[in-house]
Amino acid sequence: MISLANHPERYALIGVGTSGDWEATLSEVLSGDEEDFLLELSGPTMAMAVHISSIEVASRLRRTLMQRLDPQSSPTPGFSEVRFDESLRLVCDNEDFPRCFLLARTTSGAVRLTLNERDLRELSESLRDMIDEARQDSESKPVSQPVDPA
Repeated sequence: MISLANHPERYALIGVGTSGDWEATLSEVLSGDEEDFLLELSGPTMAMAVHISSIEVASRLRRTLMQRLDPQSSPTPGFSEVRFDESLRLVCDNEDFPRCFLLARTTSGAVRLTLNERDLRELSESLRDMIDEARQDSESKPVSQPVDPA
């Protein structure tokens, strides 16, 4: 995963999910007044970290990835764009195969990631497991335990 040593925030890891070549982690940022989370995605050729406003953002991303894999729910010709948060959106075209571009304003710059059918499936499964763990964590622990970024 990405080193958090250069970030002044303190984090509490609340969810991890893996599938195939993908890993997704969600940490709660423990500094600041607003609810803030750090979503980290690691794939076969890249890793990125992006701040999101809620667990629901990750959940909506997962649902949208799953819809792209289902020919019955995929949009008709053209492409679609879904904005999940200020810093995260997904653009999908309508080629002969499922393909999407995850666009993110990350902790270190902007990233455009191309996702093929296998990536869509494995990333959505990783997100599912991460979200399930994060929701169980929030139900079972009244106070998050901080993780030292060093």
